[in-house]
Amino acid sequence: MALELVLEEVMSEMVGVKKWQRQGQRVDSRNGTYLRRLITSMGAVDLKVPRAREIGSAGSVILGRYKRRTQDVDDAIVSAYVHGASTWS
Repeated sequence: MALELVLEEVMSEMVGVKKWQRQGQRVDSRNGTYLRRLITSMGAVDLKVPRAREIGSAGSVILGRYKRRTQDVDDAIVSAYVHGASTWS
């Protein structure tokens, strides 16, 4: 839930106004959300990532494009591979 709040704040900064506000400083308009599954050390989390029409999504700014795992999960996978967890026996 905290990550979704951060994504909303980043989108508000990118668009120029908060959600549901009507002002002249608007850079872009929102275009709903999409679901993205992120695998963390605590387990899988489904996030609602906000997006805008011209700018794109806030997920690529915070999470990175096409990233589906956090860095600590990637490090654990590499460590397991190096120590032989993926060898066939």
